Amino acid sequence: MPERKREMVFTPGYTTKYDEKGQPSTGMGLFYVREVAESLGGTIELAQNNEKNNTGKIQTTFRVILPLRKLTEKGR
Repeated sequence: MPERKREMVFTPGYTTKYDEKGQPSTGMGLFYVREVAESLGGTIELAQNNEKNNTGKIQTTFRVILPLRKLTEKGR
């Protein structure tokens, strides 16, 4: 995935997916995943490997990293 698209995939409304009728998806999925991950003290990473899937497209992997528990303001 080109570098300029790597950050765009988290932008609300950005999509590369279309249904069988040619209608675009909402482009909100990865935006919401990032918002939830960050609200829990975690992150989402985009890691592209160069392997192709069964349709011949390069696979892109997203890794969500969450803490075992969210620290409170008191540090507990």
